[in-house]
Amino acid sequence: MTILARWAVMASVVVGLSAAAQGDDWVDRANRQAGLVPGNKAIEAELFPALAAMDEPPVSERGLRTLAFKRCSFLSPDDAEWDALATWAQGDAQVKVLEALEQVGDATKRWMFALPFGRDAVESAWAERGLCITLGAEGMLAGAEYTYFNGVAQMHLLVTVEANRLLAEGKGDEGLERYEDLLWFYRYLADRETIVEKRTAMDLMIQLCGQMRDLAYRGQRAKQMTGKGIAKVVASMEERELYIMRVRPPDLTKLFVEQLIESTLGGPDGVDAFAVAMARATTAERPIMLFNESAKWREVASGHAGVIETLKQVDVVLGDYATRWTFEWWDPLLKLPTDFQKMDHRHYAAIVALAGDAGALLPLRQKLVVELAGTRCAMGGAGYTLDFEHPAREIVRLQPTYVPSLKQNLDAYKYNDWEKGLDELLYFVPGTGQRVEIAGRPGVWDIALPGEGGDEGSDGPSAMQQGMAAAREALKNMGATEEQLAQFDEQDIEPGQVVDEIATQLDGPNGDLIREMLKGSGVLNADGSLNRDAMLAELTAGSGSASGAAGPTVEVDRNTFVLYSVGPDGVDNGARSYDDDMIFWPPLFSMQRGRGAHE
Repeated sequence: MTILARWAVMASVVVGLSAAAQGDDWVDRANRQAGLVPGNKAIEAELFPALAAMDEPPVSERGLRTLAFKRCSFLSPDDAEWDALATWAQGDAQVKVLEALEQVGDATKRWMFALPFGRDAVESAWAERGLCITLGAEGMLAGAEYTYFNGVAQMHLLVTVEANRLLAEGKGDEGLERYEDLLWFYRYLADRETIVEKRTAMDLMIQLCGQMRDLAYRGQRAKQMTGKGIAKVVASMEERELYIMRVRPPDLTKLFVEQLIESTLGGPDGVDAFAVAMARATTAERPIMLFNESAKWREVASGHAGVIETLKQVDVVLGDYATRWTFEWWDPLLKLPTDFQKMDHRHYAAIVALAGDAGALLPLRQKLVVELAGTRCAMGGAGYTLDFEHPAREIVRLQPTYVPSLKQNLDAYKYNDWEKGLDELLYFVPGTGQRVEIAGRPGVWDIALPGEGGDEGSDGPSAMQQGMAAAREALKNMGATEEQLAQFDEQDIEPGQVVDEIATQLDGPNGDLIREMLKGSGVLNADGSLNRDAMLAELTAGSGSASGAAGPTVEVDRNTFVLYSVGPDGVDNGARSYDDDMIFWPPLFSMQRGRGAHE
């Protein structure tokens, strides 16, 4: 064979390899990475045919598309639309959805949610109902719309209606089991490898925990549940069953960034392609903003890092996040600034837009761990109260009958430096121990509902509480001593000093980090500067509350118990307000019913 012939053969091989590489495109890679692992069963194959045939609910879209599902939290047979909803829930199509979900809730089977990317990758009947993931323009993964969330919203409504219907018929145990099935679906959803799906799954598990506690509260008070039935559900929700700590970082994020950067900045159109792709990716659910975003990204592109530099940096950022996922929550290393926080956000604006939310998933997972522990112990307490007709005097009496192990249900926000471990969740019965008398009323405990500025309809900490916790963390990063931080917790230091220091730091190298921590707290102006008056008002609000104006109070007597976590700020505020501690019992949703707080 001549040298020329050999070169011809080599060229044909190279061309063949190139063609194969082109066929192995980004979406194929994503679908292989998120695809069904051999030996597992596909949830979508079991559930989506039933969802596709489901009748539309007899309510407007209001509340269905929003992932807060606040409206679902307060549904009951007392609602005007209840008869129509109950009839809808018992329709043949909806019954099939519940039956399919019950199969998914069987933890003995090896289920996996493996929905592929792309409308064309699913059954046509699913696609017609939006039970798919629609890719962005030109097949961009970063601009994908997760339209199947609409079907999930309808299923959430269906399960809520069915659980409440069963409770009204005296079958509260069965109603709780319906919630359990849905919880397992959300747990499988949390194993997906995208930021948006992980965040959605964990948010919905937290939401569902609140609904389960509410159902257990009403079922216990009306004696429409049994201690045995509650204990069965609690056991199935144990950490050794759900394995929340095995929820991993969103590994597909890197692929999303690689596709967009290489397809735009690495292509002939460069800046223009980058600007359009980034605008589409960041306005997938707000198309009206596309024009403004395109102009912004065109300006950003001029100072943005190149392809190789950006891809190296995304490896650094995501690698740092992945390492942090392996640490215990109280590990001092988690207090160090992340590589994402330290990088130049303008130079790597694409990473900020496409991977920035990954940093919020670790604290969200921690919050979910605490929510689940609180929910298990709260429902266990309800089971004990049902069987003995009075609440347990001490939380230890709940194990092992109603809560298999208290050691598996500690307060993951409360690390005990002396014992080098976590403390138990805080539990008391009004009128016992040190909680004997409040304002001359023996055996009564007042708890303030969320007020103005509080996060109504949520069992988690308020936005302001999170903002104040961030302010504390900012002070710690600034070099504050433990004594100074303790003074800050008790507000014994001069509030003006805190305001001055934070204002100074906002103008310094850590400004972007502190703004991110305080975002949503209400103490920042539109331009990102500190609203000194708002910050000072929060610091001087009294009793350490970071929740804004106090709402109405509810009275808890010795016929029930109070169970709570100190929350992410690590400060025990004595269960005085749903804004200041994570109070699991009595459930917030139950306390808000009939007060119009959910309207």
